[in-house]
Amino acid sequence: MHVGGTEMKLEAVVDTATGEKVHCAVIDNNNKRSAFVLTLEHFINAINSGITNTDADVASMPKLELPEGYVTGWTNQPYNEISGFSGVVILNTPAECRLMSFDKSAYIVPFPELVFKLQLSNGKLIKDRCYAKKGNQLYAYPYTNVYDDGHICWGSCELPFVKSIKETEKIPQLFLRFTGNSDLSNSVTLAAAGCREMKGVLKKLEGKDTFPREWLQSVNINYDDLISTSCIE
Repeated sequence: MHVGGTEMKLEAVVDTATGEKVHCAVIDNNNKRSAFVLTLEHFINAINSGITNTDADVASMPKLELPEGYVTGWTNQPYNEISGFSGVVILNTPAECRLMSFDKSAYIVPFPELVFKLQLSNGKLIKDRCYAKKGNQLYAYPYTNVYDDGHICWGSCELPFVKSIKETEKIPQLFLRFTGNSDLSNSVTLAAAGCREMKGVLKKLEGKDTFPREWLQSVNINYDDLISTSCIE
């Protein structure tokens, strides 16, 4: 297909394991790829709704922008900016040193790679999971404010209204930016660091380049399993 004289290629592959979702990718002539997942029903409806090869038809389609750290997702309405985004997305954030606000202090400490699985309905976050990641193995988030099952404790934090799949990136950004406290301190991290409070852990980690892998607590799900389904238990 063409948009304003630019050649665009659409790839669509049906998931043969379930037969219920279609992995799509739009590739421009600069080989820039935008990938997303639709249900089979929504994909068929989109094809049957009159999409043609004319510039006007294609240009009128909403432009898909994916969030930072996008891995995969499931949605029937990635573009609805009025009622808000509904669907499930999985986002990764890299292992790196970050500024962490904790109680009334701030520390620059190493974070492992993190993976966020987010479920939204009409622009509102309704379920989430956050894990640390090393290869295919997942671990409990090593600091505070996350339950044992990976659910984030947002407390009084005001969550954003998410209008599109692109804006789901705001949720991990908010989590990594808000001020943490001692609630739900990871007991394995405390024991490994030989500290009674998370403040002591943060002081020990200041100046370190990487989070110690031996301090991480494995969980009963791996990365491949996490990204293979839209379900959040």
